[in-house]
Amino acid sequence: MTDGVIRYEVRDPEVEARLREIAKLLAAATKDIPGGRRYGFMLMIFCFDAPETFYMSNANRDDVVQVLKDWIDHTRPAEGNA
Repeated sequence: MTDGVIRYEVRDPEVEARLREIAKLLAAATKDIPGGRRYGFMLMIFCFDAPETFYMSNANRDDVVQVLKDWIDHTRPAEGNA
């Protein structure tokens, strides 16, 4: 799933600099976790006051999209239980 490359989809230099700092921490925290599993990460932040969303990940975009779809399906309330 992961290819070891951290990708950034950021158009604001200040936000990108801060996300790079977070990405380094996430990469270090998810590396060499006991049990032999490899972990990917993604981070999305958004602005409350404007339609801006910033994204970064160490996984392939298609894998991240699939993880998001799976998460939405898993966390969406059942019909009639909303």
